[in-house]
Amino acid sequence: MMNAVSGSLITQADLVQRFGERELVNLTDRSAKREIVPDVLQKAINDAEAEVNGYLRAAGFRQPFAPVPYALVVKTCDVCRWYLYENGIPDVVQKRYDNAIAWFKLLINRYL
Repeated sequence: MMNAVSGSLITQADLVQRFGERELVNLTDRSAKREIVPDVLQKAINDAEAEVNGYLRAAGFRQPFAPVPYALVVKTCDVCRWYLYENGIPDVVQKRYDNAIAWFKLLINRYL
């Protein structure tokens, strides 16, 4: 499987640790249950990992990471957080997303 970088890069626990449960509740709970909605969060994780894996494949990585490097977890969390915002992205979230994408582009340039 030449194009595959598979395996989970981040988890709900990674996101809670970085951004706090309250923010994740606010971004995923559309029914006011006051809890993280796993399906909404998993969709954002899947979207973020798909984007990140595209950069990793472009940089030449083919195998899953075990363990996932911490810097990759941090950048993937920033991409995921960006996907969770639907109604206006705060400047800090956009900046962290932009920084993550710039980091992935540097990775491509370094390994190509």
